[in-house]
Amino acid sequence: MMDNGQQKRVRLKGGPEHTASSVEIRDDGSLVVEFYDYSDQAERCFGNDVAYMLFVDAREAAMMLPLLSNEQADAEHPKDPRALLLQLLSHHFDNYFELKDWLETNEISFRKEFDSRA
Repeated sequence: MMDNGQQKRVRLKGGPEHTASSVEIRDDGSLVVEFYDYSDQAERCFGNDVAYMLFVDAREAAMMLPLLSNEQADAEHPKDPRALLLQLLSHHFDNYFELKDWLETNEISFRKEFDSRA
């Protein structure tokens, strides 16, 4: 379980202009991958900002760590697999779409939601 002082969310470093992507790990070990689009185009098409979210349950999220892991990252967080997973996700993926493609390629199940009133 993550302590209150530990990071539970990381922002991914890239993506289209006027968007933001992040990954949150919940107390139960599940992941939420979020993509917010606050561009003029989203405003024109939907009347406001929009969000896409992927939900990965804890069992599926646990399968991600061995696929992403390496010795250097393991040394930085040897006893905290959740912190290690967040670190690896922020290093390997620039945005929501890259992470979504990787999940699909590696057959990691997720549920997708769209919020037209983000």
